[in-house]
Amino acid sequence: MATDPNINIRELIARIDERTLTLLKSHESLKVTLESQVDHLYTDIEKHYTKRSDFEPVKKLVFGFVGFILLSVGGMFIGLIVKSNNAASMEPPPAIMRQVAPSMPKEPPPQSLGK
Repeated sequence: MATDPNINIRELIARIDERTLTLLKSHESLKVTLESQVDHLYTDIEKHYTKRSDFEPVKKLVFGFVGFILLSVGGMFIGLIVKSNNAASMEPPPAIMRQVAPSMPKEPPPQSLGK
């Protein structure tokens, strides 16, 4: 560019200065706009969102309920497993025995030793 004789150096420098000033003005306006938007976001967060310290009691309550439910379900499964293992090794209760074999004699009454 400097080799072209038709270009006036002073005019070129004036254009560059003018564009630089325009860019600086737009940069400042963008900076102010961005700062105001960030401030607006901070105020919205403070007003409308729950802080971590405010959420702690709710968190403990929910975790307690979930733990209670999981403990109950786990206890139920353990109870079912223990009950099924005991049922396989035990004799059926007397009521079931009477239904299966009603003709079986009942146990004789105990005899007294004194007679």
